[in-house]
Amino acid sequence: MDVQKLKAEHPDVAEALINEGREAGATAERERIQAVEAQSMPGHEALVATLKFDGKTSGPEAAVQVLAAEKKKKGDTLANLRADADAAAVSHAAAPDPADPNEDDEDDEDENDSKAVAARAVQHQKDMKAKGVKVSTAEAVAHVTKQIKEARHG
Repeated sequence: MDVQKLKAEHPDVAEALINEGREAGATAERERIQAVEAQSMPGHEALVATLKFDGKTSGPEAAVQVLAAEKKKKGDTLANLRADADAAAVSHAAAPDPADPNEDDEDDEDENDSKAVAARAVQHQKDMKAKGVKVSTAEAVAHVTKQIKEARHG
């Protein structure tokens, strides 16, 4: 007996089987979508939305893809932080010359004077905050160091 013959000779049975199949398919798809959605993490909503509606990705498969995307995101963030840190590198303060007891009394500012640079950097952050601009410590130190160098070199 084939499907057409079943439908012709036993329409009630055929309809019951079709409805049972629809319900089973709907339940399976709903559970698949819920399993995929359960793998969502902040920042990966678009990926999860794509996987939910592709009609084939399971919850465990979605977890693997979300985890891979999260690893990439964190790796990119780490690389950016390292690049920012390298760009904001400040030279270490020079040790005072023991032969010059008046070195601390010098009026010339030096980008190697860590206390002076730190104090000016903190003040720069406060000034910018008052203007509604957030400046990181690294940015403030870089700004102050640049000002000192420009002042010294004209």
